[in-house]
Amino acid sequence: MRVHHAVVVIILTSLSTACGAPGGFRPGKATEAQVRAARGEPVRTVITPVRQARVLEYADGTAYQVEGAAGSLVATYRRPQAHERAVQYWRHRWSSGPVRTVELRAFKGAEGERAVQLLAPDEKTSVIFDQRTGVVREVVEYGR
Repeated sequence: MRVHHAVVVIILTSLSTACGAPGGFRPGKATEAQVRAARGEPVRTVITPVRQARVLEYADGTAYQVEGAAGSLVATYRRPQAHERAVQYWRHRWSSGPVRTVELRAFKGAEGERAVQLLAPDEKTSVIFDQRTGVVREVVEYGR
């Protein structure tokens, strides 16, 4: 599920900051040290080639992207809550502001799945969903 983080990182770093996040950590405000102190050691840390970024992945499906030597939190990734699983929910929620859709070509899903990212820059949030089914796989909140 986390194979596409590098693609999301590239898209998100081109956007501009601050939204609520899982665990109460706010992108743009929290640091890697604070996340690790509260959550413990991640199950896995993925190093990405963009801006010295690291993605700290936890067993509950939540991940935190940090950048630079200071480990500034720039994005969080989480599974959608039950009421957030349909992309239509997000389209309606963001209907009053600008929204962009980006196909994630680098991501190859199972059984013909086509991953698409729906971005709401004013909300500092995006969702990754299967274009075929409209099912949201991940919610991304960022602080840039």
